[in-house]
Amino acid sequence: MKKIALFDFCQTLCDFETADPFVDYVKEHVDPTKRMLVISYLLSFFNRTGLNIFFDVIGHIFHYSINKKLLLLELKGIDKQKIDDLALGYYKSKIKPHLIPEMISILKTEKNRGSEIAIVSASYYPFLQLFCADFDVDYLVTNEFLYSKDNVFEGKICEKDCIYKNKVSRLRTVLRDKSYIVVSSYGDSKSDSPILSIAEQGFVISHKYHKPWVEKTSFKEIIWK
Repeated sequence: MKKIALFDFCQTLCDFETADPFVDYVKEHVDPTKRMLVISYLLSFFNRTGLNIFFDVIGHIFHYSINKKLLLLELKGIDKQKIDDLALGYYKSKIKPHLIPEMISILKTEKNRGSEIAIVSASYYPFLQLFCADFDVDYLVTNEFLYSKDNVFEGKICEKDCIYKNKVSRLRTVLRDKSYIVVSSYGDSKSDSPILSIAEQGFVISHKYHKPWVEKTSFKEIIWK
């Protein structure tokens, strides 16, 4: 039976939320389109009127993010090779300098103990695959971009957003033909509780300060400085 250690990515292995900034990074390196301008206006309007809060509540209930959907739609029509090239630049310039050393050390320790490593993240495949290649990660469960037959981005992901309970169902699909036990799981927020709960031991990752909600769980807390 395989032993598996699960890791969220954002605020767990990397010290910031990586999905939306990747969209911004791509937009900075391509010519603006009318679609980008219209969606940017809409998102600004939602923020000014407070509709974004309403959408967040709906997203928690139905396990999807309207904000993410709209942001990705801004990138519709960009060639896959362009996105992959920009993902490499994003990974090197933005992700790698912000990896959390304490957590990278824990990932390596889990690997050395004989556990296979799975990243289960609501972020995006184009740059997370580069992290996985760098750190010998065995499984990547995340949001993959949908491309046309001509390798043009369709502005959306292939499956349901890999958030909340979807993380568990997506992971189980990937591991469905394997005999395994989840020995440990690492995540930073309450929304990671589904993947933390399926492990023999869940760990909540906190930056500088204790998170009081952890006290009501069986999870342990790792506070990094």
